[in-house]
Formats: sequence, C-alpha cells, structure tokens
Amino acid sequence: MSNYVDLSRNRMPVLTFVLPNRAVVRVLPPTVDLQEELAENKEQLVQLLSSEEHGVEAMYDLAARLLNRNRNLKKFTAESLKKKYGVDEIDLVQFFTAYANFISEIRSAKN
Repeated sequence: MSNYVDLSRNRMPVLTFVLPNRAVVRVLPPTVDLQEELAENKEQLVQLLSSEEHGVEAMYDLAARLLNRNRNLKKFTAESLKKKYGVDEIDLVQFFTAYANFISEIRSAKN
C-alpha cells in the first residue's frame, strides 16, 4: 500500500480575476449548465453596454454564478458585485471576455 498522494497532477485550471476593490478570485471552469447558458447569452453579452436595465441585471447575475465557482470559496450575488466589490458594466465586459478566452484555452488544450 502506498502512502503517497500527488495532488499536483490533476489541478483544475483557474482564471485569476482581480475585482475593482482588489479582492482576488480564482475562478474554476463552468459547469455544463453554465457553459450552455453562457453560449445562449452570447449575443446579450456583446450588447451589454447598450442593453436595458433588465439585461444588465441578468449579466450581473450570470457573472455572480460564474464567479461562485471559485477556489477561494467566496460567494457572490449580483448585488454584492455592484455594491461590495464595485464591479461596473465595463468590468463585466472585461470579465466575460477573459472568461470566454479561458474556456477557449481549456477546449484547445483538450484537443
């Protein structure tokens, strides 16, 4: 019986994201459900800055759910992103762009 465990091999990739208030979040890849929702909302993400208030709120909610998959075990809500962490609409665009690139890199690495 071996008493050796190597935890360095199967590390899930993370996207390190620094929020406007300097809080650091190490975000994990999304669940399958979140991946599908992200794909379904791609057009809405592109038009985020010109969308109605309801659309912006939906994007804050999606960002919070994506950020909740993190190694820091921090919990986020749409409201906390705005008030506690100071995230604005431009920050959301940057987050979703970085997150999409993160997912693309993971998919490319698998192929």
